[in-house]
Amino acid sequence: MKIHINAWHDLASPDAGGSEVVVDHAATELTQLGHQVTVSVPRPVGTYSYRTVVSGGFYTQFLRAPLNYFLHARDADVVIDVISGLPFFTPVWRRRKRTICFLHHIHEDQWKDNYPRPIAAVGKFLELRVMPRVYREFIAVSPSTAADTAALGVDPAAIRVVPNGLDGPVEDLPPKEDGLFVVVARLAPNKRIDLLLDMWDRVRSTTGGRLVVIGDGVQTEMLRNRRIPNCEFLGQVGTEVRDSYLARAALLLVTSRREGWGLSIMEAARFATPTLAFDVAGVRDAIVDGVTGVLTDDPGEFEAHWCALAADAAERERLGHAARERSREFSWKRSAEILEAVLQGD
Repeated sequence: MKIHINAWHDLASPDAGGSEVVVDHAATELTQLGHQVTVSVPRPVGTYSYRTVVSGGFYTQFLRAPLNYFLHARDADVVIDVISGLPFFTPVWRRRKRTICFLHHIHEDQWKDNYPRPIAAVGKFLELRVMPRVYREFIAVSPSTAADTAALGVDPAAIRVVPNGLDGPVEDLPPKEDGLFVVVARLAPNKRIDLLLDMWDRVRSTTGGRLVVIGDGVQTEMLRNRRIPNCEFLGQVGTEVRDSYLARAALLLVTSRREGWGLSIMEAARFATPTLAFDVAGVRDAIVDGVTGVLTDDPGEFEAHWCALAADAAERERLGHAARERSREFSWKRSAEILEAVLQGD
């Protein structure tokens, strides 16, 4: 099968995040399953086991989408448009052939957090009003995203859930470091790291320890300039460094407004590290509340749980053990097999 994937970024981009990780693993696994996979992305482009083509710049890729299709994807058996806000609208010029809309999450009010008002209004209109009427098939990465997509008027029967995968289980775990609290996130408004720093400023006198923030983004300078005590910003780091912190952390903290799935939550689970998070779309699919982590609706309750878990190593161990056991249910190979079945029409 010839599969063409339109994506916003690749892993070489400084703005790469969970979406790019998912696309890379999907393309790699589908290639290993014998399919011809091409991923179309704007510059920069890394080197991968699958074919890549340059679609233009970050914004011009949308203007060039029809040309890119006719140059690279006319003979594809299926085109996958990975939507991270703005759609590529491939079905408009790919009539009577399969195009699938791949959704991590619906952005809704996040538009106003990242763009000027006029651009945000247009983007939100295209995502919420136009996209559901252009595409006929949808893939969602979680039940939350599937439900949000159906709420836009999409027939639930047209939506298939393909969960994210994980690397293999980790057998030898290092000792946990009491008081090590870790965040792994793009430093953007929707991740609400500023709210997390507000809470850390209040709870650190009770919990002690240090807060380590891993990631980069548009808010990096603003957040660093707050100079909160016992808070370290590591920026973008390699997988080995990230995993070393996740493995030793007492808690992973997630303050996102919404997620597609919460990949960092499951990555922490591989190392028996539980997560404290807000009960929002996507995150509630990655955490079994009270079993693999703790979900809450209120910042005050978040702070209370943070202090309580920091003081209760036995409870953290219980949650972490359950998180690790659940993580064994997920793999990138299994995720690709589910995706392959969808692409083959099963």
